[in-house]
Amino acid sequence: MISFSHAYKVFPNGYQGLRNVSFEIEKGEFVFLSGPSGAGKTTLFRLISGFDRPSSGEVNVLGTDVSSLTSSAIPYFRRRIGVIYQDFRLLRDRTVFENVAMPLMVRGDRHLAIERRVREVLEQVGLSFRLSNFPDEISGGEQQRVAIARALIHHPGVLVADEPTGNLDQDMSNEIFKLLEMVNAQGTTVFVATHDADLIRRKPYRVVRIHEGEVSA
Repeated sequence: MISFSHAYKVFPNGYQGLRNVSFEIEKGEFVFLSGPSGAGKTTLFRLISGFDRPSSGEVNVLGTDVSSLTSSAIPYFRRRIGVIYQDFRLLRDRTVFENVAMPLMVRGDRHLAIERRVREVLEQVGLSFRLSNFPDEISGGEQQRVAIARALIHHPGVLVADEPTGNLDQDMSNEIFKLLEMVNAQGTTVFVATHDADLIRRKPYRVVRIHEGEVSA
């Protein structure tokens, strides 16, 4: 499902973001990614989601070699990956419905199909009553749930979440994490970066640790 084999990422200034990274995540797993700020978590996630490519080595996601993706194939590949960010990245001038619908609108889906799917996924995250609100009219926890709904809109095989509870209080963090567990229970592979050592201790999931661009799994 996700496989790194001796992967390196070297930036134009010579900085090594990832060094000789090798690990595998199986279909349907829930896995934590743990490491300090600047360790390479975001770089690793950018490779998984096709927003960047390894300098050498192999990165294979959902049966696709990320290094071999052509420019025309990248948008189709990204539709198979759901990505959640710490800062939500919602469009402030669009409603909740429009934010969640945007990937399907870009894809050119029919209006009725978009409306049906958006309502379905907003119901899944408990926000069907917020579809006409703008992001600034709802709480931080609700904004993150909108971001999760947007990430799920394509029925992704893999969901990566980069510190998804970093800006939330403990109660809301727990609610968001329950949503991620629900998504995993439905068959989606979930890979979550977190600084929350207590959360990692409390949960039974495997941990991939990263430090200065090197991974131990």
